[in-house]
Amino acid sequence: MSYATPSSLARRFGWDELCDLSDRSDDQFVTPALLADTAAGSDVSEYTTAEQAAAVEALATVVQAITDASSEIDSYLASAVPLPLDDVPAVVETHAAHMARYYLHADGVTEVVRVRYDDAISFLGRVARGTATLGPTAQGEAVTSSGGEVLHSGQAQHGQLLQGF
Repeated sequence: MSYATPSSLARRFGWDELCDLSDRSDDQFVTPALLADTAAGSDVSEYTTAEQAAAVEALATVVQAITDASSEIDSYLASAVPLPLDDVPAVVETHAAHMARYYLHADGVTEVVRVRYDDAISFLGRVARGTATLGPTAQGEAVTSSGGEVLHSGQAQHGQLLQGF
């Protein structure tokens, strides 16, 4: 499950930044407008075939960064809550966006981007240990699994008992 979208990254960081980070073509064919149109599935026939191909590749780079961030998030959440989540809590989407941005920077990560990535990893570690919760979904509802049960980070799962207490 993806916890962010190219559009949600653009709302946070702008199409200009996503374009700069994802257009890895030698000719830098992709404009922010072309990347946004490609992500939206809009008509891009006014662009050359080379520009369209570069935009598809750039969008694939953004989607791969989101996929990588979502997979890393799942590796932490799996020990705390059953996956997949019905709705993505706002805090998970926020951290997914910052993590994807980190992955998009490749070898040129800025200090701010690195700190936000590290903060996301720290938060996910706390969720995995049960010392932080996912909070409500973006709609303000309790986090639920695909089975419909209300989830609380750190609670015993599937009938497990806390032993030694």
